[in-house]
Amino acid sequence: MPSFGRRRKSWRILVPDDAEDGAEVLDTLVDDLGLVLGIEPNGTGRYYVIVPALYYAHQDKPRFVESLEGIGG
Repeated sequence: MPSFGRRRKSWRILVPDDAEDGAEVLDTLVDDLGLVLGIEPNGTGRYYVIVPALYYAHQDKPRFVESLEGIGG
């Protein structure tokens, strides 16, 4: 269970803001995955959604890249 009493700082990311609303894309992805993980995707909970998703991709980088290229299962 995450410890939400820890000190915090902000981490920024710049996203497209044209035909693709990058903020909306990220909000939707994080919100949907948060539901699956049982994590409230608020300002604090987003960290606990994003970190395991990145860690999961990091565990098997070649297969992750192949999945983005449409290769494999």
